[in-house]
Amino acid sequence: MQIGTSNEPVRIFDAGVDLPDPATFGEYKLTYRAGAIVSPHVPPAEPLLLEMQDFCAAIREGVEPRSSALLGLEVVRMIEAVGDSFALNGARVPVPTTEGAAVELTA
Repeated sequence: MQIGTSNEPVRIFDAGVDLPDPATFGEYKLTYRAGAIVSPHVPPAEPLLLEMQDFCAAIREGVEPRSSALLGLEVVRMIEAVGDSFALNGARVPVPTTEGAAVELTA
């Protein structure tokens, strides 16, 4: 038994809206796209185990781990921005980035 995994398959939906650049208002027309659904095989794995294996390999082999403190900081900043946006009824809030620039997030 795998703990922390889901039997639900991953699905990728090719769907969206094409926004043309009309010359006049009369030419304005949205085009909806509903394409294929792809379900790639993703082998089940326990995320914490994978993280620990990567961490141990980085120490033993002296290689760069897939995760980093910088990535963790970016995740925390994003989660905080989502909370701020929810508190402001979905208003856009800046998300500080490591380069000093900010991106906008709307919940």
